Amino acid sequence: MSAPARPVFHIRAETASHGFFAQVVYVLNQLLYCEREGFEPFVYIPPRFKDGVNPYHDEARGENSWEYFFEPVGDLDWRDQIGGPNTLRQLSDEELVQLHVNNPQSIFLYPYHHYRQKVRYDRDWYEAQRTKARGVIDRYIKIKPEILKAVERFVLNEFAPGPVLGIHARGTDKRRVGNHSLLARIVPPKKYRRLIDRYLGDHPTARLFVATDQQQFLDEFDAYYPGLVISTDSLRSTRVGDDSNVFQQSGNGYQKGLDVLRDALLLSRCDHLIKCCSAVGEFALYFNRDLTETDVSHYYAREPWITLLTPLDWIVERLERRNEEALRAYYRVMGQMGRWKNYLLRPQSGA
Repeated sequence: MSAPARPVFHIRAETASHGFFAQVVYVLNQLLYCEREGFEPFVYIPPRFKDGVNPYHDEARGENSWEYFFEPVGDLDWRDQIGGPNTLRQLSDEELVQLHVNNPQSIFLYPYHHYRQKVRYDRDWYEAQRTKARGVIDRYIKIKPEILKAVERFVLNEFAPGPVLGIHARGTDKRRVGNHSLLARIVPPKKYRRLIDRYLGDHPTARLFVATDQQQFLDEFDAYYPGLVISTDSLRSTRVGDDSNVFQQSGNGYQKGLDVLRDALLLSRCDHLIKCCSAVGEFALYFNRDLTETDVSHYYAREPWITLLTPLDWIVERLERRNEEALRAYYRVMGQMGRWKNYLLRPQSGA
């Protein structure tokens, strides 16, 4: 085995708390970093991190969970590099986080940390992020062919005849991750209805492909649009607003990763996408540059009543730094305020 011509760089994930596409976007941002620095990359995501088990690890499928779903990003074999003779470069945990959240040369899935004040939808900003992501995906990322074939079978069996409206709704740990409080809210299915009904009015034969981590959300969409909802058989949570996502629950690690990757690929095959601020919907747009979308998180951030909460964002920033329990109490209060608003604005009988 000859020595690589360029310095070798180990691309990795940083924490057990990340969702599937958070791991993937960390890989994409490190690939961009390697291009800037002239490094030769390989990806190795191990069975364990410092803070726990890799939620997508499956012992039966091998040590490196990246290669369950994707081909290697280059010519280097991780087996020759981990513990091998080459000096490996890699970012520290802190450097890796900063690359992801504060480096404007990185890909941002939606406005957080460095861009956290972008509450209004900025199409040019989003398109710049998507262009970066599509470029690095085109250059390096190849999904395993058996996964692509399964997606193609699903499309042929379930989507035809079209059109199909893609829906992505997040219900479990949708909360602040360095983004503005107005973009961290869970958007329930009833809030999607205005946009869905508008699409169905223009496309009366359309059906809905719903990708969600929340079983109640899927049931609610099915109740609103009986006979129109398509979905995959995936692991979902039954607790709205839970602090943990389904990927942190027990279960087969490969299947958990496959569920979310498959849903994103299927969303990318839809005719239009209605999404919230989340990685799954963004990756659907990365996979299909011609897909059009509407973002409900930004859409409802325009509501006049909710902009009254903006000054409280300053308070939340400080609560985040001081006390996790205080932050949770804040959200309980905000949730109660939302319920009071819904009660006061409910339709009056006889009106």
